[in-house]
Amino acid sequence: MKLHIISFDVPWPADYGGVIDVYNRLEALKQAGVDIILHTFDYGRGRADHLEEVCNKVYYYKRKNRIVGMLRKEPMIVNTRSSEELLERLKQDRLPILLEGQHTTALLDHPDLSNRKKLVRIHNVEHEYYMGLANNSIKGARSAYFKKEASKLKRHESILQHADQLMCITEKDQAYYNDKFGNATYLPVAISCLDRNEYEQQDYILYHGNLSVPENSSAVKWLLKNVCSDVQASFVFAGKSPSDELRGLISVHSNTKLVADPSNEEMQVLINSAKAHVFYTSQATGIKIKLLRSLCTNAPIICNGKMVEGTGLEKACHVVDEPTQYVSALNNAMLSKVFNDEKARKELLATFDYGSHAEKLLSFLQ
Repeated sequence: MKLHIISFDVPWPADYGGVIDVYNRLEALKQAGVDIILHTFDYGRGRADHLEEVCNKVYYYKRKNRIVGMLRKEPMIVNTRSSEELLERLKQDRLPILLEGQHTTALLDHPDLSNRKKLVRIHNVEHEYYMGLANNSIKGARSAYFKKEASKLKRHESILQHADQLMCITEKDQAYYNDKFGNATYLPVAISCLDRNEYEQQDYILYHGNLSVPENSSAVKWLLKNVCSDVQASFVFAGKSPSDELRGLISVHSNTKLVADPSNEEMQVLINSAKAHVFYTSQATGIKIKLLRSLCTNAPIICNGKMVEGTGLEKACHVVDEPTQYVSALNNAMLSKVFNDEKARKELLATFDYGSHAEKLLSFLQ
């Protein structure tokens, strides 16, 4: 089997949710014997030699000017990822094409590709996700941009009817797109759990995520304001590109520490060594890959209902919603009084296995 994959971003290093999903899929398909021709848009991460070990060929395309892209009627995340060079390469054969996210669908309905098998990975219902970003952003130009992009994405999503299959990251998204287009199925994220016994557990509670994303930045602020001061334990907040504001807010508390821009290896140590994990979100969109990575550790996970809504992962988490419930659960976790259903966790994680992920994806190409 040979397959074209079009990625919205360079998927290495696999250091934030979207590219973790892409990269793990590449690894799962390679292990299944698939020859991958990867096409990826680069807008700052640069070429990654490591991808040559996973893919047979890797092509890079420069993303178009985003300021100009904002002025067009198509969503900026889509129109800046259109490429004539990419189209010409795809036309050289008749291999199936996997497009990663609505971001990469500029060519989905192109007449020159009408006879090709085309799959789209759905990472979110994008217009809902962008409206959530708008609501989590400080009022002003940034919030206005997210609202406008959400409106464009909602109008644009009709292009997804041209896919042979939409592979949704949650069953909730599958139901949404099946109702609209009737071509959606559920494809869980591929996750490879490392042996936690290699790591010594430390007495801290971990929150991790891409801290430049408004959703995650707002979550950290909520925890700092409502939870951290009343918990008798240390908190570590770890992730990419925290703002100066976030750095300052974390530094004010005596029991909070920031680990900014950790490497993949440093993040893995932090995740596997934590005594407990804490999450909060104000938007129930997609699935949080950071939550899946934490599930691999067997340490208790305390999160709110929106964090697991539509994912089926609530069985393996301690779900709370009020600040006082967070405080009580976290204090108990540090005293080893919050227990997980280990059997339920193992059963859930089995559905995210590399082998089953690749097998289901390849079944769509038969």
